[in-house]
Amino acid sequence: MFRGREMSHPELGKDILSKFADALKDSVTVERDAKLEGRNMIMILAPKAQTKGGKQ
Repeated sequence: MFRGREMSHPELGKDILSKFADALKDSVTVERDAKLEGRNMIMILAPKAQTKGGKQ
């Protein structure tokens, strides 16, 4: 959630979410990239599908 003057720099929030997704890239996939909706920036992540044996 952005407040006040933070709204003038949404690219900083996008960078933070990108770094977060990159840190979790082994276990999640990005279903929807970071998008600013009003004062909130949203990114949808989902766990990676596992194979039948239970390991990737």
